[in-house]
Amino acid sequence: MQELVRMRKDVVNLHPKYVLIIAGTNDIAKNNGFIEVDDIYGNIVSMCSICCRMSFFPSGWWISTLCSA
Repeated sequence: MQELVRMRKDVVNLHPKYVLIIAGTNDIAKNNGFIEVDDIYGNIVSMCSICCRMSFFPSGWWISTLCSA
């Protein structure tokens, strides 16, 4: 969720040609509270939509995972 909120300031205002979206670690770790997997997916889809509307393209994305020891 945090990266979706920060998208305009940290990405859109810089007018990049390409964006690599690295997302999910804080959501999966529940660092900002509980979030449904569908909501994580929706946030990533929203970020990709913003990129396309602003004429720059997500060149890839990475969803981090956490493994218990």
